[in-house]
Amino acid sequence: IKALKQLIHQEKQENNQKYNYRAIFKSVFFKSDFFHAKLYIIDEKIVYTGSMNFTKKGMETNYETCITIKDEAAVQEICAYYDCLFQANLYKWDINDLGKEIYHPYKKNPGGKP
Repeated sequence: IKALKQLIHQEKQENNQKYNYRAIFKSVFFKSDFFHAKLYIIDEKIVYTGSMNFTKKGMETNYETCITIKDEAAVQEICAYYDCLFQANLYKWDINDLGKEIYHPYKKNPGGKP
């Protein structure tokens, strides 16, 4: 959540006090449980893939697998696959829905507990 907050900015609209969310990266997050792939594409030149989640534990604490791919042809194939994911009919998070979820993950009940 903390890592996503650094990448998804919360922007308050002045006039009606609503929040908009803006990502500083091109990404897609799926709500489906079966989709578990991790691809980190840097400037369409380097791809990292493996078990590593984009969390503090995933990046600093856990023992994870992470493969670095720099081969130009392989990177282009992975980028094309990634672009196909945007066209897939999988249930995806809209950036504003994801922003609301990470900034306000709990709807408090009258007792104030999540």
